Amino acid sequence: MTDKKEKSMIQYFLLFMFSFEILFIFWGILYNQVFHLKKFSEGYILMLLPTMSTLFAKQRASSQNESNKFFKFYKICFAGMTIYTVISVVIPSSAVISQILMIAESLCSIYFLQSIGENTLANIGLSYNVSFKEVLKYALLYIAIFILMVRVEFLCDYLKTGDVAQLKVPLADVKQLVGFVPLFIFTFIVFLGEEYGWGYFMFPLLEKEYGVYKAIFFLGTIEVLFHLPIDYMITKLPITFFIGRSVMLISHTIFMCWIYKRTSTIWIAVVIHFLNNNLLGLWKLTENSFTFSTPLAVICYVVIFGSFIFSKTLKNQRKPVAKEFSVL
Repeated sequence: MTDKKEKSMIQYFLLFMFSFEILFIFWGILYNQVFHLKKFSEGYILMLLPTMSTLFAKQRASSQNESNKFFKFYKICFAGMTIYTVISVVIPSSAVISQILMIAESLCSIYFLQSIGENTLANIGLSYNVSFKEVLKYALLYIAIFILMVRVEFLCDYLKTGDVAQLKVPLADVKQLVGFVPLFIFTFIVFLGEEYGWGYFMFPLLEKEYGVYKAIFFLGTIEVLFHLPIDYMITKLPITFFIGRSVMLISHTIFMCWIYKRTSTIWIAVVIHFLNNNLLGLWKLTENSFTFSTPLAVICYVVIFGSFIFSKTLKNQRKPVAKEFSVL
């Protein structure tokens, strides 16, 4: 069981995150209904929100103000991106500017992380003292699972449409994988922004309070709610896809929690989150490629990722938390 301080951390995290999201949704409705502006935001700021919620919760619940250079820079980035998000709808080429800001913040973050000693990085859960072999092992595992998942999706698309071409959708260009290395360096800040909040902070607290299975369900539900403005205000998914999308998110959370417990650093989860958001671009999709919006495809997705709930890693009692994953 968590103590009173840790419970308050969970509450402060949720309070900050969902208060900001409600404000974000209000902005979107205001711009759309009052100013008749269809375009709102790229959603970049929301990907930074879980880590900012973590910093807020730790400071409010334990007077633990993260004063290192990286987190000071992160807070400045978050404040600046909040202001930019508000005014971005009236700025020409705002999407391009948003990408430039993401690249600049990622590169600056590398500098600030390098300026912090290894002991400090370990204490705040950002140690990069991990072997390349371990990173490669889990990256290749996820790529293999993703390839299986995509091929199953194409089969489901064929069963729905009768389009034989779905069985032969080729890779766009495997050489693009080489470009993933600089792409990760230029964009990692947004994936760290989510995974530091989910994997380093919330999952260990929820697991300590509720046990591993309830923790996975609660974290998955939190992520479903977190993604609402991203999915339905920015990505513009049809609202009818809500149930399928929610089940898929919770299933993917099962896999990510398996990663959190199997690995010694949050950076592997960051790499996997990056791969999840970018691998689909390797295939030449057609108009009949539904990307997991059919019921059968959703079921297959749940089976692939949800099956990790039966793994020994999650069945066993929680192993001692690595120093990098200490919450306090």
